[in-house]
Amino acid sequence: MFDNQLRCLLWNHGMEGLLNVKPDQAIGQRMENLDRLFSRPEIVDALTRATEGASSILEHEAVTSEGHERCLEINSFPIFMAERKLGIAFIRDVTEQWLAGKQAERQNFDLEIKVLQRTAALRQAERRLIAAINSASEGFAAFDWTGKLLFANEQIWAAAPVSLWCSEDMSLPVFLRCFAMCEGADLRLVKAQAPFEEIEYDLLVKKDTWHRLSLTKADGATIFVRLTDISGYKQAAKALESALERERETTNAYRSFVSMVSHQFRTPLAILDSSAQRILRRGSALTQDELATRVQKIRNAGTRLTRLVDSVLNAAKLDAGTIELNPASYDLTHLVMDICERQREVSSQADIRFDVPDSPVQVYCDGMLIEQVVVNLLSNAIKYSGTSPVVEIKISSRYRCGPPPTEPVV
Repeated sequence: MFDNQLRCLLWNHGMEGLLNVKPDQAIGQRMENLDRLFSRPEIVDALTRATEGASSILEHEAVTSEGHERCLEINSFPIFMAERKLGIAFIRDVTEQWLAGKQAERQNFDLEIKVLQRTAALRQAERRLIAAINSASEGFAAFDWTGKLLFANEQIWAAAPVSLWCSEDMSLPVFLRCFAMCEGADLRLVKAQAPFEEIEYDLLVKKDTWHRLSLTKADGATIFVRLTDISGYKQAAKALESALERERETTNAYRSFVSMVSHQFRTPLAILDSSAQRILRRGSALTQDELATRVQKIRNAGTRLTRLVDSVLNAAKLDAGTIELNPASYDLTHLVMDICERQREVSSQADIRFDVPDSPVQVYCDGMLIEQVVVNLLSNAIKYSGTSPVVEIKISSRYRCGPPPTEPVV
């Protein structure tokens, strides 16, 4: 098989036996470079006309390197595949018939022998072509210009809509209507009539099974239908879309995370600034206890900044699947009230009220992560509660059904 540039697309082992050229040496090469046979003008012309839609049959007589006469018969036919005009040539060694023909010519039987030989060759070529189409993984069918079925391989008959709704005497309109209810179809399949237009659809014929249905006109009179299973391609496209969606979700999550972290950093930085300003304003007027308190707050805020940096690193570990939690036992009341006390340093206008149990509420958790959650909730409550915000905080513990754990789960 060859394209319109006479580049080899298919070279079987029969050709290897005839011309002593292996398939891997032939495919992709120009035919004229494979054997002198294909550089002869009449054969080049026959192959070229095959790609343009004309069939031909030629005989080539030559003398082998051993000095023997040999005759090759070249049958060239047009073929349309994957929307490309190609040519196919069936070449066989007809030396014996040729020698017999020469003898028959001397006996005035040349004409009859040639007719018989060429008729047999055409029929054999037709059988080979039909066998090749029948063995293909894709479905192929041919109709005349009125829509009458000329040929259909087994893959066409086995397609789910066809096997359910079509009889053996189906026409092209009946065939197309079989696919009209598939996902991806439209009214053109229902209204299709001669003269038929070229079409192409991706159709979901049954669950997870997609076919590409294409209709093309070869020579204005013959209509070819091709049915290709593209389920693998569709599944790959769906997987790619899912991956892109996950990527978008990850990007949004990172944006939210950056916003949250920047929000968390503001509180300790504000405490640092507030304490530093208080020390600057009061200077020597500060008592030793007040100075120690302010310095301790600065140190606490610095510690919190360090822990926030660690949390950012933990987020990167979480993305890599290597996050490490550091749970410990905490009194939740003390933990939350300590957070609120620090928040008052930067939100002095807020009235933060508590409704907490008299006894400690012991929890087993990662204190840094809980602190991030509480700070985020508390700062948002203050931010969106007007100029004189009143924020109420209630702490309580509730247990799940079943035996109560030794400590509440937060």
